[in-house]
Amino acid sequence: RGACKSPTMASLFLSAACLAGMASSSDPDAYSRLFMSDASEFTSVPAEVVGSRLPAWLQGKYIHNGCGLFGYGNRSFSHVFDCYGKLHKWEFGGSGVTFSSKLLTSHFYNESARTDTVMPQVFFGVESPRFDMKERIQAMMNAKPGKGMADNENVNLWDWGFADSVLALTDTDSYLKVDTDTLVAHPFNFENLDPASNGSMSPAHPQHVPDDSGDTLTFVIDSKNMLSGKSRITFVRQKKGSRHLEPFFSTDLSKLHYVHSFSVTENYMIVALYPSYMNEMCVMRSLTNHWGGMKDCFMWDSTIRTTVLVVSHKTGDLVTSTEVSPFFSFHHINAFESNDRVVLDLVAVSNSSIIQAEVFAAKAMMDPAARDASKSSWMPPRYYRLRIDLSPDSRESTVQDIRVQGPSGNNFYFEFPIVNPKVAAKKHCYVWGIAGPFAGGSKQYNASAMVKVDICSARSNTSNPVAPTVVYFPPINHYPSGDSSFIPNPDPGADEDDGIILGAYLNGDTLESYLRVFDAKTMDEVAVIKTDDSVSFVVPFGFHGQWFGRS
Repeated sequence: RGACKSPTMASLFLSAACLAGMASSSDPDAYSRLFMSDASEFTSVPAEVVGSRLPAWLQGKYIHNGCGLFGYGNRSFSHVFDCYGKLHKWEFGGSGVTFSSKLLTSHFYNESARTDTVMPQVFFGVESPRFDMKERIQAMMNAKPGKGMADNENVNLWDWGFADSVLALTDTDSYLKVDTDTLVAHPFNFENLDPASNGSMSPAHPQHVPDDSGDTLTFVIDSKNMLSGKSRITFVRQKKGSRHLEPFFSTDLSKLHYVHSFSVTENYMIVALYPSYMNEMCVMRSLTNHWGGMKDCFMWDSTIRTTVLVVSHKTGDLVTSTEVSPFFSFHHINAFESNDRVVLDLVAVSNSSIIQAEVFAAKAMMDPAARDASKSSWMPPRYYRLRIDLSPDSRESTVQDIRVQGPSGNNFYFEFPIVNPKVAAKKHCYVWGIAGPFAGGSKQYNASAMVKVDICSARSNTSNPVAPTVVYFPPINHYPSGDSSFIPNPDPGADEDDGIILGAYLNGDTLESYLRVFDAKTMDEVAVIKTDDSVSFVVPFGFHGQWFGRS
């Protein structure tokens, strides 16, 4: 299948050849197909496993949340965050694998379908053509919480312990309840979340309590005053299957911080508050002709340091609040406790300008020249390790920048990090992720790779260690649609890197999508899972998939 894997230093020349091959892609514009609408829907279509036999323990559902439509009727979106959500599911059972897909049945989508045009909302980007003044006012009204609120939950899915259902979510405190059998979504609210509160944000990545309870931890940041920009953060715990959130810590903040993810350890919940925040008053500009989208309301103040809150999820006590140099992160990797320290790993960039970057502009992503030209302004994400001292006599924190190095010595910058769920909240040695754009130093934006980082073998006698990395390049003209999921071998004695990795990919030659199956230990391709030629579909650009295993 033309795959290029570089597991050892002996494969140095193979790695270079792979990069050269990627730069001569047979159809460099096939990548654009990830940013085009696909309205096809399927129900339990048989899928073929091509390659090695899948392990017998691989039983469950892999559901990917992401984009389906980049507009409706006569209007389109300028920013990919605004796309109509769509779910793609591969279900693994004793009789084989089936595939299903369905557009996310949100109020936003249903109302757009009823009127055959985009329902007025205040978007991350700008709708085209622009709403008229009456529609802009309606969009402002629809942006308020309550009936008609923005509920296009197109980013992630989480298991809150509801039978046969999960919640779809973004970075707000609104949710959709998704039936994992039918993929039909319905409105959902936690009983003690006030749907009339303004400016509420909540991370798209809740975390399970690291025990056998199945409980979930998350937080809500509520705006206190639109003029001052002040807010309040409340840490909450949800008991498995409950519609009630139990607050256990709360404190005032000077800004309405934007936080996409956080980490937990055995005892603590760790939230990093970056100098990135939302200016709510800015949204009023949506009534003007010079509106650039809500993305322009996210501010960065380099004079503010990043504050890290460490709170006990057992007692509700604030253990420490520490400051480090300013940086921004979409995705935490993992955290664990080590003596009197908390070690926090995440993927970071120097500021939050990525929110406004062309990487999320649909038009730019469909222009190969514009994509490649963006390298001059691209900020490569770094692997940061924070060590947070919890001892009463110190309370110091350090930030370490770890270099992720491929077999040929070139650097790899990756996003969408994952670890084995068995080591979540514990010390980990391996991290997997998607390297790209410009993977391995390529001049092409669409160059991508899957990487496996061995953090326990990081070697250096300086403050900037080098982590050896196994690299898998997909076949030429094949592109990932979003992140991947790690499914561990359930054997209690299995190694940390013993498992399967699943991820959706686009075949740029056939313009059809499929599921790729990796051996997490060797980074070899185990199989690809595809549907019959009569069932053609594309999984557009998306964000996060989750594995929901059978008990």
